[in-house]
Amino acid sequence: MHQKGLVEYESYKPIKLTSKGKKEALKILRKHRLTEMFLVDVMGLGWEEVHDIAEQIEHLESPLFFDKMDELLGHPAFDPHGSPIPDKSGKIPELKGQLLSDIPTGTTVTFIAVMKSSNEFLQYLNAKNIRLNDQLIILEKENF
Repeated sequence: MHQKGLVEYESYKPIKLTSKGKKEALKILRKHRLTEMFLVDVMGLGWEEVHDIAEQIEHLESPLFFDKMDELLGHPAFDPHGSPIPDKSGKIPELKGQLLSDIPTGTTVTFIAVMKSSNEFLQYLNAKNIRLNDQLIILEKENF
């Protein structure tokens, strides 16, 4: 990665992404999150099933493929877990929200994103029938 100009490396110092490295990381992140949307919205897979598949597809080197996927999906701003999808220029939409654990009981909220997207946690949300953009009233808090 250092030879490709993606990172700055000095012995005994933290590795840092270069501006070229940051652009490349945003491209991969965009491809990953678009792929997750495609797998959920078009192929009908569950949000708990798509991460590993997207990790394989994100390494395809076809801008046309991902541009068409983006177009087919209607240029989504967020992936199935509520994480922002960078646009083609690398701009990331702002995600505004609070952790559910920080919200007082009795409060009504809109569930906009999953910060902990392990399969186990997503299956837990499925069992509770909780989906993105659901209106929820915080009745009690469970540890997970």
